Amino acid sequence: MPPVRDQRQDKVFIGGRWTESDGGVLVDVLFPGDGTPIGQARLGSTADIDRAVKAAAASFASGVWRDTPPAQRRAVLDRAADILEAKIELLADVMTSELGCPHWFATGYHIPSPLRNL
Repeated sequence: MPPVRDQRQDKVFIGGRWTESDGGVLVDVLFPGDGTPIGQARLGSTADIDRAVKAAAASFASGVWRDTPPAQRRAVLDRAADILEAKIELLADVMTSELGCPHWFATGYHIPSPLRNL
């Protein structure tokens, strides 16, 4: 399988949305099979990390997720798993390109396991 190429993410995800970085460096993402560039990603700066920690603390303090009953939280995570699993082939291709793991491992473990095996 050829690697997924030409992917670029030049923003950082903070507080539930993609935002401009405050000085983070844009780096090449390399295909582990041969070291060729397959895309670019923005590394968060120290200021970005500080903003992310503040956003996470504010989110927790709001109680929106923290105070949601466990059964409702489980339903949200099940829905997230459904969405990921509907795109399993695409996600497996991306993970195989980025991590170098076998496609069967990505489809069997990386994608379904994090949310289904809670």
